[in-house]
Amino acid sequence: MVISQFYILSPRGDTIINRDFRGDIIKGSAEVFFRNVKLYKGDAPPVFYLNGINFTYLKSNSLYFVVTSLFNISPSYLIELLHRLLKIFKDFCGQITEELIRTNFILIYEIIDEIIDYGYLQNSNTEYIKNLIHNEIATNNNTVKKFANLPNFSIKNTNTLPSNASQKPIQINDKKNEIFIDIVEKINLIMNSNGEIVYSYIDGVIQIKSYLLGNPFIKIALNDDLYIKNIHHDNSNNIIIDDCNFNHLVNLSQFEKDKILSLYQPDGECVLMNYRINNNFKAPFKIYANVIYNQNHTVELCIRIRLDIPSQYTCTNVFVYCNLCKHITNVHLDLNTNSDLFSAQYISNENKLLWTIKKFKVKKKYI
Repeated sequence: MVISQFYILSPRGDTIINRDFRGDIIKGSAEVFFRNVKLYKGDAPPVFYLNGINFTYLKSNSLYFVVTSLFNISPSYLIELLHRLLKIFKDFCGQITEELIRTNFILIYEIIDEIIDYGYLQNSNTEYIKNLIHNEIATNNNTVKKFANLPNFSIKNTNTLPSNASQKPIQINDKKNEIFIDIVEKINLIMNSNGEIVYSYIDGVIQIKSYLLGNPFIKIALNDDLYIKNIHHDNSNNIIIDDCNFNHLVNLSQFEKDKILSLYQPDGECVLMNYRINNNFKAPFKIYANVIYNQNHTVELCIRIRLDIPSQYTCTNVFVYCNLCKHITNVHLDLNTNSDLFSAQYISNENKLLWTIKKFKVKKKYI
């Protein structure tokens, strides 16, 4: 499991971070990688072999995180390593942006050197690495100060906590006792043209980021009507989870009876639980599609989408993509509304349609 290089590239191909562990790959591999990704027809695969070099990369916030090797290493191992690196960078810096990485490049290099030595992985645990890091996070407020002087721009202190705990670095010493718990769910489903669900499932994650003082014992209570599949339950309205797994830090002694997860405060962002729900839920959207083939070699595609959630909830910034066949020569978009909250465009280089709904009204259909 020997890694030759690790580097971070900007969306323009500039090398922001470059660490060569072994010196066994010629210079310029970053340019070779970026040129191949940009010239690739469609999306480049996360793992590819070129000029005797194995490239593996992840893309986050338009930045490319790349590892190279001359050896045939398991792709899943390298992708997991990149995910771990991103998570640790995120734990120390709060978020991953080009500006933050450039401002804290010394800290980033120090973290890399503690994780990988001469191409070999040493330790990728945030709690362990934190004790070895001497540099502190540096924030760059030049952008905020520049816009703060504009007449129509103001910076206000809000009483609302940020929705995502990952935007705050673990190194900042804050006197506030705060804990952030995020529940992130990804719905995957297949619908027929009548809006009926053929197959569906939810992949969910419960993650925590704690800034509590000391090292307290944390207890998190879940719904009482939550049950794991194959465990006896009498009420059909219960929440049934088909599959789940927990972090090794979580104590499950009270979970089966009281639905309580308990653990000591972890450093950095920690995933408490991964779960999966199959078919036992109501989809938030209903999509109706109708295709008409005309005799003048044209095709009419009518897509209707309706938000089907309780009225007390809202849905914003909805993006609907529709892939088209390769032989399309011209596209005409006809919307049923002229509202500024609804727009559509044809992305020619990707051969797909994009509808953008800034604010979705409940029970209303958009065509």
